[in-house]
Amino acid sequence: MQSSKKWIFIALEGVDKSGKSTVWKKLKEEYGDSFVFTKEPGGSDCGKEIRRMVLELPYTDQMDETARMFLFWADRRIHMLNVIIPALDAGKIVITDRFDGSTYAYQVFKKGDEELKKHFWLSRDLTVGDYKPNLYLLFDTLPQTSIARSNKPGEKQNHYDKSKLDELEKRRDGFWEFTKHVPHEVIITEQPESQVYFEAKTIIDKYIAKRRGSE
Repeated sequence: MQSSKKWIFIALEGVDKSGKSTVWKKLKEEYGDSFVFTKEPGGSDCGKEIRRMVLELPYTDQMDETARMFLFWADRRIHMLNVIIPALDAGKIVITDRFDGSTYAYQVFKKGDEELKKHFWLSRDLTVGDYKPNLYLLFDTLPQTSIARSNKPGEKQNHYDKSKLDELEKRRDGFWEFTKHVPHEVIITEQPESQVYFEAKTIIDKYIAKRRGSE
């Protein structure tokens, strides 16, 4: 998968309850159909079934993180072929709620296996090719904050939302390690929701203006 075109592909990343999905929804409301807004897992019709397998079905507990990693790569490949690549090739700006940074933080870094990390980067090249995000926004959240937000009354939870403090700390470390390898900006989410959104939108607007200005 290769393209000589310039595109704008932005991924929002962070642990559960970091606020990235709220920002993604607000951006979608503001920009509407002028951008393509998508998410993982489940950004394609087929991917929605993979999402159910990984997050919702009763037998998801039979999987370990390596099994989930392979399912996420399958979901991502389908997502690329059917949603992201066609949009980028058509000149659309794509903003996704989660991408491969989440796979690294949740499934790869947790194991601390150097061979698995090598496999991750090889799988990334095979699955995504040259269509990698050119900007990642990391919504950095303290593990204690993530737990407190997950436990609010009425919050729908999957098994990741029930994670313990040490698991959340490892995922946060995983995101920080991932950002060493990719173009990124960091937003600290221990502040009012309106300020988090303002910072994210400002970064995205400036990036788009710079990218378009260089064409």
